[in-house]
Parts: sequence; structure tokens; C-alpha cells
Amino acid sequence: MKGIPRGDVNKRPVLHPFCDLIPFFEKMEKHENGYDSFNTGPDVTTTASVRGRRRGDHSTVCKCRHPFYFRPPDWKPLKGIHGHAYASLVARDRKTGQCSLRRRVSADPIFIALRTALGRKRGFPKVRRDLLDAVFVLLISAADLATGIVVLNITEISRQLSPVRPDGSPDPSQYVVVSRLSRLLNELERFGILENPRPEFDFTGKVRFPKHVIITDLGWSLTGIDMARFRHEREVRLNNEALKEAQQRWQERNRLAVLRRRQQKRAESRLRKQLQGLSPDEQKRHIGERVYRQLGPLRTSIPPQRFGKLVYEQLYQLQLFFRPQKCAPPVK
Repeated sequence: MKGIPRGDVNKRPVLHPFCDLIPFFEKMEKHENGYDSFNTGPDVTTTASVRGRRRGDHSTVCKCRHPFYFRPPDWKPLKGIHGHAYASLVARDRKTGQCSLRRRVSADPIFIALRTALGRKRGFPKVRRDLLDAVFVLLISAADLATGIVVLNITEISRQLSPVRPDGSPDPSQYVVVSRLSRLLNELERFGILENPRPEFDFTGKVRFPKHVIITDLGWSLTGIDMARFRHEREVRLNNEALKEAQQRWQERNRLAVLRRRQQKRAESRLRKQLQGLSPDEQKRHIGERVYRQLGPLRTSIPPQRFGKLVYEQLYQLQLFFRPQKCAPPVK
């Protein structure tokens, strides 16, 4: 048998064990500090500056650390067990009229008992506890007793909790932001105190519908009211209708109202853009024709003074007349 040549057995050349380190030493020679400079990680500061991201010098403290809410004294008082629920949370001094918290919901033992089950290692901090106490008073005040739905959306709740200026507008420096409030409501949903339905999408306006939370029976029980009496009054108001059906009916009615309001705003915006470039006299003439078409059969029975008042009301609503003119009748 003919022997195989040695060169054909090992076609790959045999290299020295340290030959693989040659590229490493070549790269290391290019650095002044040798191995330490070559083996360091990327410069975080340089990378961050290239990306355009840096730590700002702004404060991350909450704008309104200790919000509060109480019903205005001129509002109509709540009736029945609903009024008892609010009175158990808020105490009003009859002499001075000052309001103070009578019961802090954040101190309820349920937040301690369910802490481990929900994966929390510690309780709420002081800032979140104060926000919870103020939010819960507002939720009870604005809730519908029959369905438990809070009639105010999250944006309106944050506006109600924020301190106001002398002119009645919210103070931007003390505003309770929506994201902070939304995180708290999501946490209360985990404890079973609230139901947080997922808002539906409005494909016409390309924006979601307003978000409304629902207070559960556990949430109502935190006020310390008689739950048997509460369920009885709720059944009376439901009028033999199932609770879920009443909630769905309320949400559907609210959704239709939002659609009508958004459609009206879009129509007013288009009309405002059309009339902005015209003179005040031309604006009055166009709005007068529009009101005349809207009245329909009632146009023959309405007095001229009332017709002129309707015209100027629409002009003020469209913000075309920021100042009432001399010829404009008073709008009451």
C-alpha cells in the first residue's frame, strides 16, 4: 500500500499558540496607556452627548404635593347614604365654615393587608397618601350612587384638585398632572377599590373617549357607611335594572354626548375660520342667515329682539366678538 504524503494530511499550517494575540498587541500599541486604555468601556458622557440626551437641571418634585378638595358650600348637599358617605370623610366647622378631613382613607388596614399579595414591599409614601385622601373625597362627591360611575373624567378630576388663581383658572405651577393621577387610579384598581374600564377609540376624531372610573362596593365600604342601607338605596335608584346594564347604558349615553360635543366643536372651528377674515357686519349677516335656517318653522313666531339675541350669542360663542359692541343687545 502506497503511503500518503505527510503534506497532504495536514493542509492547514500549524501556527504558534500566541499567533492569535498578534492583532490584540497591534491594537494595544496604538494607545498610550497600554492595556488599561484599550480595555476601558465606552465613554458614557460622550455617547449621551452624541445622542442629545442629558440629565436636566429641573426639579422632579411634584408640583402640588398636598392637594385637597371639598365641595363648595353653595352646592346642593348630597342626599341619603351618599351624603353620609361624604360627611364621614369631611368635617365642616359650622362657625367658621372651614373643612377638614375626618377620615383618611390611606390609613385603612386594607392597604397593609393586601400589600404582600400585590407584590409591594412597602406602603405608599406621604405624597401619594395625601393625593389618595384628596382624590377619594372628590370621587365620592362626583360618583353616581346607582352605578358607582364617577361622572368626571380624569382630566377634569386633575383640574378640580389643582389650586386655582383669582380668576378661576388652574395654577400651572401647582397643577396635579394627569399622569400622576392615572398611576394612582391604576394602583387603586389593583386593590379592588376602583374599576378602570379601558377607554374606547373614537375613529372619527382619532382620539380616545374620556376615561371614567367606577367605585366598587369595597371602595364605598372604606367610607364606613352602612352597606346594607347603601345596597337598598342603590336598588331603588336602579329600578329593577341590573348594575352592569345600567353602567353600560350610562357609558353609551356619555359616549354619544361626547361625539355630539366634538362634532359641534369641529363645526364651530370650521365656521370660525371662514368668518375670521370678514368684517363684523359681514359676520353678523352670515350668522343671521345661519340662525334663520336653524330655526325652521319657528322663524315666523320668534320676535326680532329674540332673534338678534340668538345671533349675538352665536357670535360670542364662536369668539368672533371678544368685546360686546355698542349695537349689541345685552346677553343674559
